[in-house]
Amino acid sequence: MRAELPTVSILCTLLLLPTLHWQWRTRDVAILSTITWLLACNLIHVINSIVWADNVVPRVPVWCDLTTKILLGAPVAIAGACLCICQRLEFIASMRELACNGNRKRRRTIMEFALCIVIPFVYMAFHTLVQNHRFDIIEDFGCEAAIYASAPAVILVWLPPILICITSLVYSILVLIHAYSLHSGFSRHIANRSRFTQSTFTRLLSMSMLQTFLLTWFFLTTLVLSAFRPWTSFKQVHSQMSTIAVAAESDLSVQEHIRVELVFWIIPVLSVIVFVFGVMGERAQQSIKSVVKDIRIRSRSLSLPIQ
Repeated sequence: MRAELPTVSILCTLLLLPTLHWQWRTRDVAILSTITWLLACNLIHVINSIVWADNVVPRVPVWCDLTTKILLGAPVAIAGACLCICQRLEFIASMRELACNGNRKRRRTIMEFALCIVIPFVYMAFHTLVQNHRFDIIEDFGCEAAIYASAPAVILVWLPPILICITSLVYSILVLIHAYSLHSGFSRHIANRSRFTQSTFTRLLSMSMLQTFLLTWFFLTTLVLSAFRPWTSFKQVHSQMSTIAVAAESDLSVQEHIRVELVFWIIPVLSVIVFVFGVMGERAQQSIKSVVKDIRIRSRSLSLPIQ
């Protein structure tokens, strides 16, 4: 049994729960959806790594049908959330005129829901077009989405998230250009155009850029590591749709093993990034100080001598 797999996923879940609490009042769709997707993936990893520890026995196929789609769509949703954050920060950092009505805020909310929720589900649906069997079961890792690596798969599975990541990086570069052009007046500029302090603005930009770089590397690496096959016909590719493929960890090739490990570990890494940058936030700092103060008061009351 790979004991580190469920252990790390449980720890990441515990780290994300207070982060969700700290961010809840902001009602920020992009950040809240990122945390929610990561929570779902970590919980799935916990169950998968326990149920399929040292075995590849197919159990509860419906569970795998559902969770493989979620695990497939989550990185796309997180990439979309990064795009939403970078686009918003670029607008704040720019010199473009602020809209006085709620139309822009409404459009931004619609875009956030689209990129963080709607598009990932559409992405999951399109994956079915290049899904050549029901799913894979990997020893110790559990269920994994089946992808027929081919030219259509590049277009439907890998290209959309890579384009989203590239767009996010473009917005990030524009933010840095705006910041450089304003020099020392940048802090006052963002304060006049948003509720963000410079530290909050920098924290969000840094978190989004780091996640975007990691996701770009993740999608490109999984693309390179996939064993490509020629696309023959839709009927032939989908002729084994009811088949459940199983593989012991020792049976995987070096490339397959690296890809499986990468698909698993990208979720904990992103979870830790969200937690670390969440701890730096003002609300988190206030909550931590409040808890520490409460602990000190309680410890002092317990240490008082009994008369």
